[in-house]
Amino acid sequence: MDSWSEYVAAFQALARARTSVRQASQRVEWLSAALTGRAWERAAALEFLAAFSDDVPTLLDRVFAASVSHKTGPAAWEVLRRADERGLVDGERLAKLMWAELDAEGATEFEYGCVISLLRALNATDLLTAVRERALASPDPAVRRMGG
Repeated sequence: MDSWSEYVAAFQALARARTSVRQASQRVEWLSAALTGRAWERAAALEFLAAFSDDVPTLLDRVFAASVSHKTGPAAWEVLRRADERGLVDGERLAKLMWAELDAEGATEFEYGCVISLLRALNATDLLTAVRERALASPDPAVRRMGG
């Protein structure tokens, strides 16, 4: 089998697997475990949730946790952006998660940068302004730079 045929076969197998996962009663349980699993499991869960965002409200805490990670941040921002477009993101709950992350002892410019990038993806201008204002008031010069 040539490479293209292998690719097409894998693409078809993925489509069948997605359908099977979408119909599985354990889907949320699987996705929840995958979001805290190994790198390939996290990547697969985020890719699935970007395409099928119905479970994002249930998994919001875990998807948000992925949004402040070096490896999964951008993929999680996309999941949340797409879910938000469908009205599936509870803004108040997301804000609580975000503020808890930034209030945590040792929050650095990395966490601020991830939250700012997420808020940009969601076009959440009011929260973005509030986060930038908090960053500007930080005693940490690296965090203050995130506010500018």
